[in-house]
Amino acid sequence: MANLPQVKSCGVILTKTVGHNKQILLMKHRGRIDFSKGHIEAGETDVVCALRELFEETGIKETEITLDTTNPIVDEYVTKYRRKPYNGGEVRKTVVLFIGTAKDEHCTASHLSEHSGFCWFDMDAVKTLLQNTTTWQMDPDFELLRQTKSIHPILSQLLERIK
Repeated sequence: MANLPQVKSCGVILTKTVGHNKQILLMKHRGRIDFSKGHIEAGETDVVCALRELFEETGIKETEITLDTTNPIVDEYVTKYRRKPYNGGEVRKTVVLFIGTAKDEHCTASHLSEHSGFCWFDMDAVKTLLQNTTTWQMDPDFELLRQTKSIHPILSQLLERIK
């Protein structure tokens, strides 16, 4: 496993406060929910990649958010990778996610380049979902989030950090 090819993606977990409620932006992507993130390009830093991907995927500009670059959430795992040159082979993937906060409660995705949609999820509802994933009655977006278990550990880390 030590000789597996390395793949790295970076992104932003974007939150905002509307009234007294904290919300998180999540993207709809081919039958799952995910964060705004993408592959790092040659010469990019993790932060530059994360901000580029946020803008490319949502239209949200760096000037519209405050980004905590000091303590990203990092997730590493082995997965099969469909893209060339891996063609279904295993890779060791590292995902670096920075926590961002929208400066304005009206901040939202203005265009979608790679996703079928987006949702601002209420953080209290996400917390309830993560604590009780089997019996919750929810709308289709929350059902999709419930089924996308791969991001649940990252959401749990986020909830711990933004108490």
